Amino acid sequence: KWARHWMDLVRYAETYGHEFDYPIDHAFEYRDYLIRALNEDLPYDQFAIEHIAGDLLRNPRLHPEEQFIESILGTAFWYFHEATHAPTDVLSNEADIMDNQIDVLGKTFLGLTISCARCHDHKFDAISTADYYALTAYIHGSARQEYPLDVGRAREKTRAKLEELKYGIDGSQSAALPTRNSPSDLMVVEDFSAGAIPEGWSTSGVAFAGGGTEAGLRFDPDLPFTVPGTIDSGIYGREQVGTLRSPTFTITEPNLHILLQGESVDVRLVIDNYQMAKFSGLLFRETDHKNVDTKGKFRWIRMSGDLNKYVGHKAYLEIVDQKNGYAILDEVRFSKEAIAPPIPKREPVPAHTDSSVAAMNEGLRLVAKLPTPRFAVAMAEGTRENAQVYVRGSHRSLGEEVPPRFLEALGGEQGTRLDLAHQIAHRDNPLTSRVMVNRIWHHLFGRGLVSSVDDFGPMGQTPTHPDLLDWLASDFVDQGWSMKKTIRDLVLSSTYRQASASHPYVSPGHLAEVDPSNELLSKMPVKRLTGEAIRDSILAVSGQLDPVRYGPSVATHRTAFMTGRGGRESGPLDGEGRRSLYGAVYRNFLSPFMLTFDVPSPFGP
Repeated sequence: KWARHWMDLVRYAETYGHEFDYPIDHAFEYRDYLIRALNEDLPYDQFAIEHIAGDLLRNPRLHPEEQFIESILGTAFWYFHEATHAPTDVLSNEADIMDNQIDVLGKTFLGLTISCARCHDHKFDAISTADYYALTAYIHGSARQEYPLDVGRAREKTRAKLEELKYGIDGSQSAALPTRNSPSDLMVVEDFSAGAIPEGWSTSGVAFAGGGTEAGLRFDPDLPFTVPGTIDSGIYGREQVGTLRSPTFTITEPNLHILLQGESVDVRLVIDNYQMAKFSGLLFRETDHKNVDTKGKFRWIRMSGDLNKYVGHKAYLEIVDQKNGYAILDEVRFSKEAIAPPIPKREPVPAHTDSSVAAMNEGLRLVAKLPTPRFAVAMAEGTRENAQVYVRGSHRSLGEEVPPRFLEALGGEQGTRLDLAHQIAHRDNPLTSRVMVNRIWHHLFGRGLVSSVDDFGPMGQTPTHPDLLDWLASDFVDQGWSMKKTIRDLVLSSTYRQASASHPYVSPGHLAEVDPSNELLSKMPVKRLTGEAIRDSILAVSGQLDPVRYGPSVATHRTAFMTGRGGRESGPLDGEGRRSLYGAVYRNFLSPFMLTFDVPSPFGP
């Protein structure tokens, strides 16, 4: 129930909407994260921090049974926005998406309409245009990722065991495979000659590692030894998964060449944070290479196509290994011409020794036991950068440069996205606790103490009981930011336990004069049932309700009138008996039953 309320706030959906309604893969993992967090009564300050910067926590929270990192799943809320596969102006599209992300952040956690300051200083709240763009700097400095959930920490533990096996073998073949000598006629972005992941590059998962400067054991019978001066996702077995991400750089030439050897990997150039190129090549032709297979040899992969149109734009490179493949990355270079340089010649791989054969066999036995990969959408740290104010909201008219920082009216402190999360969730922040207890009151009583639950600014409604709101907020923090304790206190109160009819001793005429809309709660308001409660009750009384929790969503049942592009296979009419919470949310094909009962729209907060 409470997870559903929060999903409405963060515009949860499993498709992007627009013309083809492309999927937001793995979205249900966020829904399941919410259910677990609320059932466990995760303190709200921690809950907020995990949403804003759960990927940056030094000591993240783990799933209680499956032991994968739980905290990072909260950051998925940043990416439940709408998206189109071919905007006419990608920078304008990026600005629109950031506007939605800032809008959701501000309303959900602070009760502020921050996005009003996109084009000019806020007319009513103490929020400047510089404030708005300072917050977009955090988004510019981040990246979307599909994070591999390491169930049981099996992948991490297996890699540690393989490192032990390698330790006894590496170095014994050190003279057999010298570092290559690369041509130098093109501009080098990175040559990986150190054989380690360079500063500024980042990884998700445990697959990618440096190949070192000398040949070492590699747990793949077809490619048994590492290539010096490379980054490799297959050292610890093809079954490992992960993503290698470059720092943000400026496109300087119309051709980008990547020298790699690989199989079943994706090579992407993400331009202006645009994430939809993997669905359609209309906008960025030849910048997203899927299922690359170099047939066991090093080959230059060229990013070209429309790249000449984006010289001067910012981008980052991703090598994605999620399909039981591997990638050995050697060099990244820019060029004016389409012709790539010669591929360096390499010595044959060394022969196995008895000890390396034994280590290889043991390693292959270990990686064969790894579970099927599982992923979740999340935010990742990118290259920290300042933002520029878009004068009147136009990305074509650049104003002053602003660093990433919080709103000046609330301190304006600079720092990382994790610093921002701590500032928003700090007990001294006057808004965060009040906004949350007001939401809880709203859902229990049908109306918040501040009826404009998303707007605590001057244009919002004044609280009907300001002292009570202050006390509830202070008590909420003092009780460890416990949502369950606050809910329990409210539902056990005499106010909540009132009848929905006025007390017979109170004059109806007096009530009509002093409290005609029952804002002062002289009686319990009558509340409408939600669509979820109605549907779930029907299933429950008919004995058809399936109590199973978690897992992929059940596809929406499509009626004959639900037509259009992007339509998916129709789901069962009864939703497999699952609770309504587990029904898929396809933006272009919303459930007719839920729409009938006014389900909140998944298009904005």
